[in-house]
Amino acid sequence: MNGEVFGSFTIKPDQMQVLNPFLILAFIPIFDQLIYPAFAKIGLLKKPLQRLTVGGVLAGIAFVVSGILELQLEPTYAVKLGANEAHVNFINGLPCSVRMEIGGINSTQIEEFGQHILKQIEGGKTYAAKFTPAGEGCSSYKPFDYQLETTNEEARSYMIMGDGTTASIKKANTPDKLKKDGEGASKLKFLFIGFDDPTSRNGTIQFREGDELMKVWQEPDIETDEHGKRVKPVSVKGVQVADFDSGIYKMEPHETTLVLMTPNIESQDISKKYVTVGTIKPKQGGNYLYVIKKESGEDKFEIKDYVITQPNSIHMLWLIPQFVIITVGEVMFSVTGLQFAFSQAPSSMKSVLQASWLLTVAFGNVIVVFLAEFKPFEEQSKEFFLYSGLMFVDMIIFAVLAYFYIPVEISEEDDKDTNTVEMRESSPTRKKNEEYKEA
Repeated sequence: MNGEVFGSFTIKPDQMQVLNPFLILAFIPIFDQLIYPAFAKIGLLKKPLQRLTVGGVLAGIAFVVSGILELQLEPTYAVKLGANEAHVNFINGLPCSVRMEIGGINSTQIEEFGQHILKQIEGGKTYAAKFTPAGEGCSSYKPFDYQLETTNEEARSYMIMGDGTTASIKKANTPDKLKKDGEGASKLKFLFIGFDDPTSRNGTIQFREGDELMKVWQEPDIETDEHGKRVKPVSVKGVQVADFDSGIYKMEPHETTLVLMTPNIESQDISKKYVTVGTIKPKQGGNYLYVIKKESGEDKFEIKDYVITQPNSIHMLWLIPQFVIITVGEVMFSVTGLQFAFSQAPSSMKSVLQASWLLTVAFGNVIVVFLAEFKPFEEQSKEFFLYSGLMFVDMIIFAVLAYFYIPVEISEEDDKDTNTVEMRESSPTRKKNEEYKEA
């Protein structure tokens, strides 16, 4: 989700978890001093079982809200490739549109400097493709054929390029990564065109913010090592200029200036060791491919950005309504439930009833673990709607039982004995204290 606030601050996904305990601390006194007394005046929410029922219904409504929000988020999720699927990204680097025909699966026109993605096509196959440049600026380019070879469970970018009078396809050396960063960072990959002179080829693309050069993180080629441990990204100063494409890097989503650093220039002034390439502004959760084209013999650059995986477009603050609803339900259900279990239990079984109440929480967690392990649905939105349905069914049964429940009346004497705990010292301690007093 998009956590950008006021254009300068970004909320991280884990930071939203603070909202729940904060709201609980705020809502408990509000409900105790304001909400419950106000509703009691009109004869509502006076009894604990009423509060428990309403709290459970609110919890079910919170899951419905979560499911609706999840439906809006699903189009922005990364494509998940199956065992026999591939993902192909075509980029048109020509100054005219190109007609692309791939036998049996696709026929489309890619606009000048545009992009076309083939999602989840059959992998492990070779497709016969034909490309026809057309329009002003491409009259010298003739149609050409290309054998597109796909690999299972792999995403790869291909660029349509022109050299004089010949147009061709160039395949990226490294695969693309479709999966979004779990912490909301932006993933970047670069294609270098025209970096033929020795000075540029030995340079690095670095990230400048103000007067400072910022570090980025290079993603590893493999996700886990031979021992099954996750391989962490490595902090680097910049992106080494490559023959064509770089690896995958990630950075915090904000506007930054790209500079080409050329350390082989002998100068003490760092400002003379780099030239400005341009500005990029990746968004939270997006995976991007940046094509950097250098004009021949000049320090002039052109940057085109292409989206591999859509950035987060639904704002993170839309989580607040469901946080508020689930917290209200939690205050009405959990707090009231603990109080009800304690007050209705016999004096000798109050601790047992408290433990039994907490056991129901553990049983609920077992249900969640079971559903998460067996995954009855591919979409998480359906899972949220399942939880809401189970909650509504549960509360209907609970409401029926509560209607026929006869509360236990507690006398003032029993209540005094229950809520007063007399701390007594053991006999040896009491004897020692008496000895100290006599001394």
